[in-house]
Amino acid sequence: MNKTHNFQIIYEETLGAAAMNNRGFYYPVDLDFGAKGKIYCLNRAHEGDTSGVRVCVLDSDSNYYGVFGSNGYNEGQFIYATGIAVYDEIVYVSDEHLNKISLFDSSGEFIKRWGIPGSKEGQLNGPSAIKFDLNGNLYIVDHLNNRIQVFDKDGKYISGFGSYGTNPGQFNLPWGITIDSLGFIYVSDWRNDRVQKFSHEGGFVSLFGSSGNKNGQFNRPSSVAVDLEGDIYITDWGNHRVQVFDKNFNFIQSLRGESTLSPWAKEFLEANPDEMAARKSSDLDLDLDIEDQHMLSSHIEKLFWAPISVKIDKQGKIYVVDRNRHRIQVYSKKIFN
Repeated sequence: MNKTHNFQIIYEETLGAAAMNNRGFYYPVDLDFGAKGKIYCLNRAHEGDTSGVRVCVLDSDSNYYGVFGSNGYNEGQFIYATGIAVYDEIVYVSDEHLNKISLFDSSGEFIKRWGIPGSKEGQLNGPSAIKFDLNGNLYIVDHLNNRIQVFDKDGKYISGFGSYGTNPGQFNLPWGITIDSLGFIYVSDWRNDRVQKFSHEGGFVSLFGSSGNKNGQFNRPSSVAVDLEGDIYITDWGNHRVQVFDKNFNFIQSLRGESTLSPWAKEFLEANPDEMAARKSSDLDLDLDIEDQHMLSSHIEKLFWAPISVKIDKQGKIYVVDRNRHRIQVYSKKIFN
């Protein structure tokens, strides 16, 4: 942690547990928040394995409200779901294979879907993260077209910005997006290993980051979130961590993961004594002296393993989608006087 700043990010709890159907997560990829504290967690499942594709609905107290969606090409189904956003109690889900945005009501009933594959204005090629601004316009990371496109909530094209490249304002397979309280747009520029900031109209403002594993460097950043104070949170996917920066892009803290068992996981173990016994006989917090962060994450249960999305709720809690561990790690911001 950077000692010159007056806050620290603290681990709070873990939500979810591995499950291929119904209550639980299976390779989750994104989440968003609805009314009455509901959390919509989008499960992409694993490439080649279609069993766990769905949206799981829960809250921060681990109450379970059901699931909707499944694998397939029909209405209300997904192939490679990538992003989720909730606006006016309508749930929007992007699919990078179908090149569609699917809409559901808050109970999971399918409403409609829209999207045309291609590279022209208003067409999509591998849409990933999606985010609404305060005016109800939907910003879509058009991943394979290396641009951001803006639509109204009904799918009418408004504008777009960005192109392929390494210069400021250009992208190489962008993935994540957020919009701060002032209207600035932040994009995680995945293959360029950086985060770019734009005006609300799409004008380039600044960028930060480079390739590597040191503080302030990235290995395929996948998501970005900004809190009300302007501090920035980035899922550094390939380095298996979340990095925290202030509004001027000064490095503050690196989160490697501190997960404990979630209520759902505890319930499963209590109902399955053989699994509980196997767990007690295993060393889940190994003291490994290796540099390979992927290897560390795959052997130490508490650590992030391919964190892919970060979101902040209205109370300021920070939710990290811990993809390969099928869970959400929740953090809070502690401010010092």
